[in-house]
Amino acid sequence: MSLDTGAGFQDGPALAIPEDSSVYKVTAEKDYNRYSDGEIVFVGREKPLRLAPLPLFGEDATWVAAVLLPQQRERSMLMHRYILVASFLMIFLAIALLLAIFFSRCYAAPVLKGIRNAREEGGSGGTTQIRELDELIAFMKAREQELICQMGENAHEMRDADQVELSAYRMFVNQIETLTKTERIVFDLYITGLNSHEIANKLNLSINTIRTHNRNIYAKLNVTSYKEMMVYIQMMTGRQQG
Repeated sequence: MSLDTGAGFQDGPALAIPEDSSVYKVTAEKDYNRYSDGEIVFVGREKPLRLAPLPLFGEDATWVAAVLLPQQRERSMLMHRYILVASFLMIFLAIALLLAIFFSRCYAAPVLKGIRNAREEGGSGGTTQIRELDELIAFMKAREQELICQMGENAHEMRDADQVELSAYRMFVNQIETLTKTERIVFDLYITGLNSHEIANKLNLSINTIRTHNRNIYAKLNVTSYKEMMVYIQMMTGRQQG
């Protein structure tokens, strides 16, 4: 791009073309063009210009209207803009901080004070003078009482279950004396860890005979299955070992 013909000359930061440097290389960038002769750099934009035929030097060339700014001046303007933006953000943050402190004192402080008063008064029935907070505290106290009652009921049920289990165990132990001699032998072999088939082989009895003895043993010991009987046997052997 040649600037030695048709260029304007002004004082100050405006374009001034040196006599020995009139040809500039144009580099197109995203938002503007960059014009450089190797030493001096300008930034700006250009637009093609159509002129009526005039007997001017360079009339066969393409004319453009260009607005240029020294790169140093452009950088100074950008730095000034960045400083303004940073200053605005700092002012905004300061205002936001002041507003947060103000609203904290106006709204959060009474709530915290109410919570502190409720904690100090405990169950004396005091209020925080904040309806929503009082309702929340009342709900939490009611829920706490429900949980306490439920825990008491659960503990009572566990005690009852333990008593029922202990009573059934005592009945199981007492009913052992009602077994016949053969049933007691079979029962004692169960205590040693043998199963029905192993007991049948050991006593030279059929499996059906062992099953008959099992039914009689279950009925007398008040159990419904082999597993239930073995649970009581484990309890009994554990107590004996202890």
